Amino acid sequence: MIICLMLAMVLMTGTIAEASDNGIQDSSIPHNKVILAREIDIKDENTPIVYNNVSIVGDLKLDHRRLKNVHIENSIIKGNVSFEESTFTESVEFINTTFQKEAQFFRTIFEKDLDCNGTQFMETANFSEASFMGGATFDYINFNNDTVFSASSFRKFGSFYNSTFLGEADFYLAYFNGHFINFENTTFMKGADFAETQFLTYLTFMYARFGNYSDFRAAKIFGGANFNDSTFEDFANFDRCHFTESMRFKNIKFHGIADFSNTRFDGPSFFDGSRFYKNALFENAQFLGPSDFSNAQFDKDLFLNNSKISTMVFEGVTFNGKLYLSKADINRLMVKWSQIEDIIAYDDSAYLSLIKNYKDLGMSEANDCYYKYRTLNQAMKSWGWAKSIDVFGNITCGYGVKADRPIICSLILVLLCSTILWKGRGLRRASNIEMSASGYDSLYYSFAIFFTIPLPDFKPAGRYRYVPIFLRAISWTLFALLIATIGKIMIK
Repeated sequence: MIICLMLAMVLMTGTIAEASDNGIQDSSIPHNKVILAREIDIKDENTPIVYNNVSIVGDLKLDHRRLKNVHIENSIIKGNVSFEESTFTESVEFINTTFQKEAQFFRTIFEKDLDCNGTQFMETANFSEASFMGGATFDYINFNNDTVFSASSFRKFGSFYNSTFLGEADFYLAYFNGHFINFENTTFMKGADFAETQFLTYLTFMYARFGNYSDFRAAKIFGGANFNDSTFEDFANFDRCHFTESMRFKNIKFHGIADFSNTRFDGPSFFDGSRFYKNALFENAQFLGPSDFSNAQFDKDLFLNNSKISTMVFEGVTFNGKLYLSKADINRLMVKWSQIEDIIAYDDSAYLSLIKNYKDLGMSEANDCYYKYRTLNQAMKSWGWAKSIDVFGNITCGYGVKADRPIICSLILVLLCSTILWKGRGLRRASNIEMSASGYDSLYYSFAIFFTIPLPDFKPAGRYRYVPIFLRAISWTLFALLIATIGKIMIK
């Protein structure tokens, strides 16, 4: 019985499949009305093209036309579509519509608003050199293949909110003006090319995701930009960009190299809370406005070589790689020396700029930075007079920034001389020349000589007469170094 039931089910399934293949479908499922593309093609420019819930079958070719009233909603266009070099004189709608094949809008002019909200482009969508004179809405769109907006022009606003680009997204040389440009919550699964694009109005890429490379090379962003909370999965190229207003890169995750070389920031820039998983390149960058990297994390190296820094804040920054500041022009760099002491790459110009920076800020880190610089510089010298003088300066006064060094050296010198006099029996009492002084007397005598206090009760004998001469000469040197070091520290 069970076997017969199973055979009946198999036969029924085969029958249903065969009926489906032969075009027999369930009548309870609603169908779009079928419109032939040639029916639309023969219409004149004054005839409206208004459809809702239809299937347009065949290639729709309306090139070099002037079209007034075009509204297609909730529909499917099954053939290729071409509006090359056509002009839409009224508002245009392609809402919740699916373009199953290529959609060509090359050099198309939209004199009023264009609304493509919720539309899907299954194949290539080409809007290169198109002109959007009114607003252009591409919200909640799936671009399933390559999309081209190269050299296109947006005069009022452009919105790609919550859209997805599954293929290459090409906005090379595009021009954005008007009220705003919105790429918030947009996903770029493959490359996103915004090279040499001009954004003359406010731009937002908040919560955007770049799944492959992103190229903003030589882009001009003149109206302020917000990339907060975005993710760059691969190489992010902002080389030679120009930001004239406030620029926000807060809480960004740069999984690939972040290249801001030769970029100019005229206004404030914010990278606070961002994480750079690979090298961060800011070489030759110009931070003309204040920049904030507070609580950012650099897992690899940070390059600021030849950069110009007006005011930069590194409060709470985590450095896991090297910091390069060669030939950087630093005005105000707000960072504790303890944060960068062990990770800054040695370079004379970098250390000298940092020393000047700390001096100008009135921070005691200037002394610590200077001492580290002189220590590294000394280690790189070969032995000779220059290195010998450096070694002496390090030991006796820490290159003029360690006030405790002359005091410590003085104590060591006094103890050494007193030990020599005591152990060698070189110090005698004046009242009894045969009687040598005790260890306490030798220490007392050495301190007196150090402070140039005469003690007629004691006399050094024989070759030990040179000990107080040596002690007094060195004591004057150490005293002079102490005064000079204290004066230098107090002036700083």
